[in-house]
Amino acid sequence: MSSAYDDWLQTAHDRRVYTMDRVLDWEALRWYDTLGWLGKDAYGSTYVLERLTGGLLTPVLAREADALDAAAVGAWLEKLRVLLRDAANATAYGAAAARRAGRAGAYQLTPRAPFNAYAVRDAARVSLGVAVDSLANASAASLRREAALAKRALEEDGW
Repeated sequence: MSSAYDDWLQTAHDRRVYTMDRVLDWEALRWYDTLGWLGKDAYGSTYVLERLTGGLLTPVLAREADALDAAAVGAWLEKLRVLLRDAANATAYGAAAARRAGRAGAYQLTPRAPFNAYAVRDAARVSLGVAVDSLANASAASLRREAALAKRALEEDGW
């Protein structure tokens, strides 16, 4: 049996995860990059995800993380790891397709305007790097574990 408080915690976590899914959706990432490109500034997906990661971790590290905070950090970093893996797969597919079409190297050299999987991959890398740096000295074991998982994802991606 769960208490009303447990139900409230689960509902709060579910709302956060739903919002994270919306923020990290490929369509949303495309909009961030398109708006950044149109504005000729650096406010693309890398900027957005880096700021969101820092914004999520800063208050959690400033105080003792509770269960909801730790769950939110874990969910966010897991979604970034999945995004990194998906973007890596997409870039590998795009590069292979370019090679088959006789345009080896063209996929990676395609301008990032306004959007491609390389931009998403960079955004995920930078955001996970922020998390690794921020969580390096975290006191909570769950946060240190998340930092280790993020570091491993970056190492597997060749960062």
